Amino acid sequence: MAALPCVHVCVSLCLQEKFVKRRQRLIGPNGSTLKAIELLTGCYVLVQGNTVSAMGPYKGLKQVRRIVEDCIKNVHPIYHIKVSTVQGRLQHLRANHIA
Repeated sequence: MAALPCVHVCVSLCLQEKFVKRRQRLIGPNGSTLKAIELLTGCYVLVQGNTVSAMGPYKGLKQVRRIVEDCIKNVHPIYHIKVSTVQGRLQHLRANHIA
């Protein structure tokens, strides 16, 4: 089952410059960070203005929301991408070890 949450980011005018940089950090060069987030979470993510929309499975939506909120709080999204990648590899290794 898919859901469609929207995260609206409130920004005051004095923080507009910081917000623009953090939004650009979320998107990444040529959209590469956003594409990595989409691949890891299995969600479609759209960034437009002050709104980030995501569509996909519930578990992926929770990850996307955490990544976006942390990015606005000045945590680089690449850290979440690295953690998710390592967790996926560990789960794959555990599955192969049990089998």
